[in-house]
Amino acid sequence: MRPTKAELHAALTAPDLARKPYVSVARLQRIYGFVFLLCMVALLTAVGWWSYAGALREARSMAQSLTHLAANQVGRMIESADLLLIDLWRIARVTDWGDPSVVALAQKDVDILARQLPHIARLMIYGPDGKLRIASSDHGSVPDSVDLETFFAVHRPAGGDLYISPVQTLQPDGPAIILSRRVAGRNDMFDGIVAVTIRPA
Repeated sequence: MRPTKAELHAALTAPDLARKPYVSVARLQRIYGFVFLLCMVALLTAVGWWSYAGALREARSMAQSLTHLAANQVGRMIESADLLLIDLWRIARVTDWGDPSVVALAQKDVDILARQLPHIARLMIYGPDGKLRIASSDHGSVPDSVDLETFFAVHRPAGGDLYISPVQTLQPDGPAIILSRRVAGRNDMFDGIVAVTIRPA
């Protein structure tokens, strides 16, 4: 006896109805939750990295700006100190070191120059033997002789270029940078140096 159409339909659909779903709803929820969590972690990581990169770029930009500002400030300090050094060089050239009254006038001029800029620690004039001739009187003691110092020896050959020393601890009031120029006498003979010290602070 052939099965009826209703029996065939019931036979085909009964196992399907009895079979459990391939993926349960709870498992789907766990999968979706895990994928969502991964997406959130990736999004937060990307936002954090973007914020970090932006802060790093801003810090680099600020550091570059401060570096340029400091370099400009140091350049201006050295230029202004060199202007004083040129005035000091003129005093050294015209002073008759054998005449005490002329030396006294030169001392007054040097003291006036020394008060022009706050970052200047001291002005000095040394003779060809490295012995001190004049130093600004408002800034404490100075070395009596610098004949073994690099900033003195570098000027013995001909040439009047500005020399900028590394940080020196020559002064009793702490470290300083020394700017110096050669003083020439008759026939361009070496007649000592003029020097300015700058407080690095």
